[in-house]
Amino acid sequence: PKNPWKNLFPEVAVIKPLLGNAQVGFVGVKVGDISGDAKTTSLFQAETRSHEGLLTLRADDRALEMGEEITVPVHLDDAQGLEGFQFTLSFDPALEFVGIEEGNLSADNVGYRYADEGLLTFSWNGEWKQDQPAFGLKFRVRDEGLLGSMLSIHSALIKAEAYYKDGNDHRFSDVAMAFRQPETREDGLALYQNIPNPFTGNTLIGFNLPTDGEAVLVFHDVSGREVRRVLGEYPAGFHQVELQRSDLPGAGMYYYTLQFKGRQLTRRMSLLD
Repeated sequence: PKNPWKNLFPEVAVIKPLLGNAQVGFVGVKVGDISGDAKTTSLFQAETRSHEGLLTLRADDRALEMGEEITVPVHLDDAQGLEGFQFTLSFDPALEFVGIEEGNLSADNVGYRYADEGLLTFSWNGEWKQDQPAFGLKFRVRDEGLLGSMLSIHSALIKAEAYYKDGNDHRFSDVAMAFRQPETREDGLALYQNIPNPFTGNTLIGFNLPTDGEAVLVFHDVSGREVRRVLGEYPAGFHQVELQRSDLPGAGMYYYTLQFKGRQLTRRMSLLD
């Protein structure tokens, strides 16, 4: 055609969730080494970024009821030296995206192109104001459930990473989302969502005990088969157990249960390939 840019054509196809074989038509335009004979012996090589640490965005978990409209304030754990970050945020079909409540991030820092498919992109750089939340997410709830199971951060559309400056040095970190759990029992016994979730390498599981005593964390796969057990004597208060990828049989969904003096609480987590 005389003007190949006259008509818009799809550049990205998102299949979510992928439940079987799928066919997607697309138009590809090759740029750069058109003839295939470029010599890649340049002295300039791409730099491999090493990631250290984790930038955690936190929100309060809660039960959602169908029909309500909610605003989810999102905060950062620690913005010391933070220069910028980017990530893809996905939300469950049970949530209808309404908009962004501005904080450190404005609406201009958010990409809405795939919002109808449950995906938002975030990109920010600048000076962080500690007295403000990062941003707020506004949703209309289509179906009941737990908020913490409906939102996640990953690299589907843009890579999830944060950028820091420490003196003359620069470093990069991964980005994850975690949810603060309300007390699930009046007696102070609580089991928190693992951080990060989903995870690929290791994850932390937090729990709170109302008194001193023996506590057990039991892990089951989706068939109900026990795959790991962690037992210990703990004083009253908050504790964390680190779980390695090698502690579980393989990728998939798991349930973990805190058992303490005849009482128990259960949550679920996902290990990715």
